[in-house]
Amino acid sequence: MLDDLQLDSITDPQAREVIQRLLNHIETVSAEVDRLKAENLLLRDENNRLKGEQGRPTGPHGRTAAPDVSSETERRVPCGRVRQPKNDQIALDREVRCPVDPTILPPDAQFKDTVVVIVQDLEVHTDTIRFLKEKWYAPSTGQT
Repeated sequence: MLDDLQLDSITDPQAREVIQRLLNHIETVSAEVDRLKAENLLLRDENNRLKGEQGRPTGPHGRTAAPDVSSETERRVPCGRVRQPKNDQIALDREVRCPVDPTILPPDAQFKDTVVVIVQDLEVHTDTIRFLKEKWYAPSTGQT
């Protein structure tokens, strides 16, 4: 609309000057609005980052490029501690043998070893008690 505007076609010099000033003012205000919008987006991203959220994605078409990772082991950083088994610290309540019936095995099967597997379960039982309390009465004091 403003591209085909011909200010030279306006015959009144005062009106031409006022329109020229208004257009210049609109252009500077529009540039200021664009600058403030960009600054507002940056401040929103910074605010979200400080709150622990993610900012707007960057990169082409608003997406970030995925990092070039060649293998799963390089991506995962191992933690510094190694957990030790605690089976020797567990108090055992009972031991159950789980034999295998040799008739169901192939004829060439050979016994190699016994594997220890420890399973901890939590059992909850009711404990209902019936108390038989003795009751005595003293006639001299009148108390039970």
